[in-house]
Amino acid sequence: MVQLWSTSSSSVSTNSASSSATSSSIRGDGDTIDPKTTVIDIYPWESNLDALRQQYKHVKTIYYIRHAEGSHNVNMEYRDMINFDARLTKRGQSQCRELADRIRCATKETDPALVQLRESVQLVVTSPLTRCLQTALLSLEPVLKNRSSSSSSSLPPPLVLAHDGIRETVNYNCDRRRTTSELAQEFGTQIDFSFVPDEHDTIWEYYESFLGSDTEYTKHRESAQAYTVAQRARGFFTNFLSTRPEQHVCLCSHRAFSRVLWNYGLGYATNVPQFLDQRTDKVNVPIVRYMGDDDFASRLSADYDNCELRAMVVAF
Repeated sequence: MVQLWSTSSSSVSTNSASSSATSSSIRGDGDTIDPKTTVIDIYPWESNLDALRQQYKHVKTIYYIRHAEGSHNVNMEYRDMINFDARLTKRGQSQCRELADRIRCATKETDPALVQLRESVQLVVTSPLTRCLQTALLSLEPVLKNRSSSSSSSLPPPLVLAHDGIRETVNYNCDRRRTTSELAQEFGTQIDFSFVPDEHDTIWEYYESFLGSDTEYTKHRESAQAYTVAQRARGFFTNFLSTRPEQHVCLCSHRAFSRVLWNYGLGYATNVPQFLDQRTDKVNVPIVRYMGDDDFASRLSADYDNCELRAMVVAF
């Protein structure tokens, strides 16, 4: 499912982009990005990029995909080792092929955002969990393999890299990452793992060090400390994406992580007690701000289906 929202329906104009610019935390005339307080403004994907670049230092078009169906989405046995670093099911692989077909067959009349993705995306960043790696390679095949001299795009195939910053919240065995050696052996040169510097899953090991193993402790881990998920989500944009020259970027991530990214500090609700939150202030600074009407915000912040893609512009 591809979500598109027009500037007319969300009441966004170049004037609104200009008038709001002075009130956001990071703007084009700033040299410093604060990874704890930066708020990333979200605009409809077809916004006037030139106008936004006059007001912001970083403006990028983002194509955001949630991974296709994984084994853990079917049997719901999140703690079972059978779902360790859960893989795609056959149905999940089929969902990827369906998205790939839509990307391949899209026209400016039917799916203009998919045409722009197919012809313009320069970088693909994926969670290092296997279900996302598989989803990125399978669903983006028209971009990764079929972009050639016969394509209307003059760009080479985009670089695909894995990054821990957009991985799933780390709670159960399905959320654990395999070693980078294992991943590199399986995916070879198709994916760059240099931005996953630790061989082992250090986030899982951190929680295991004081909560216990998966058999000793069976409740939520990182979700009981949601602010840390927000920190790495914000840090992904401020510390990593801000350093990249690419203007059209595809991200492949997860549903629970996306809930934090798109809702934290904006009425984000969780039924998980935040018993691991040791902060003294407990102020939940939003990661994003929606530069449109309430309908735009509610649709963009809603939960993602498996293999759903949404396009937007981020500015900060």
